Amino acid sequence: MKKLFICIATVAISNSFGQAFDGFGDNKTSVGVTSQKNAIGLVGHFDRGINDFLSYGTSLGFVISSNDPQMAYIDSSGNISYSDYDKSDSFTEKLDFNFHLDAHLSKKLDLSEMTDVTAGVSLGFRNIGAQIGYKYLITDGFGFFAQATVPVVKHNTFSKDSDYFDYYNQAVFGIGIVFNN
Repeated sequence: MKKLFICIATVAISNSFGQAFDGFGDNKTSVGVTSQKNAIGLVGHFDRGINDFLSYGTSLGFVISSNDPQMAYIDSSGNISYSDYDKSDSFTEKLDFNFHLDAHLSKKLDLSEMTDVTAGVSLGFRNIGAQIGYKYLITDGFGFFAQATVPVVKHNTFSKDSDYFDYYNQAVFGIGIVFNN
């Protein structure tokens, strides 16, 4: 019983010092997995606070597995073609990189300091998108995140033959862990 009490007290004390978003200069790194129609992937985020309500950062995503043996894409003539995506030799076809700007809404919504609700926009190699996210810190340096991203404008910088692939132009949901730097 004594050990249980000490564990609960330790978690409670560590929770009292943490904040999900500290404002200017706050650095967060997140890593996780993504899920989307017919694919799963990995994602890494870095965020830096600008002020009490805004942050900027980068994200790097990579599709590691596809449930669909052939992936549809639209070629430059507007025709639908198919590619054997998982056997593609091109690393860049599976990669996505973007810059994002997020608004942190927890203070405005009067939520706990341990939570961080965000809404933002992203500009990437594959699309221009909108995102919403949620972070919960267990301690000052560690927590969990969930994020949903949807494309608003689709484009095709790195795709084969100037085509774009469906995997980067659909809703993506990600979950993972977050570290306070």
